[in-house]
Amino acid sequence: MQTGQCIKGLKLNAAIISIHNLQQISDVYSADEKNAAVKKITECISQSIGEVSKVYRISENIFICLSDMDIRGYASQFRDLVSFTEVNEKYPLDVSVRCERWM
Repeated sequence: MQTGQCIKGLKLNAAIISIHNLQQISDVYSADEKNAAVKKITECISQSIGEVSKVYRISENIFICLSDMDIRGYASQFRDLVSFTEVNEKYPLDVSVRCERWM
């Protein structure tokens, strides 16, 4: 298959997760706290969207989750998990999730 070709009938769902305040966490608290925040986000991804998708960390603060299933409900579950983490109680995590579907 050449780049740019589509497979008829293929459904692709993606969730792009961004952690916007990692540098602020590092500056105000420490690099260890920043790493703890990333670890907690990774755990929240694994317990939600990660159950039905392949997860890739594409930069320090961006993850992409790809699935052939509709993952919008799992993205909502992820947001809930992040809001109740003990890391979020120490300092607010500024996390966004954008979901896309291609059919």
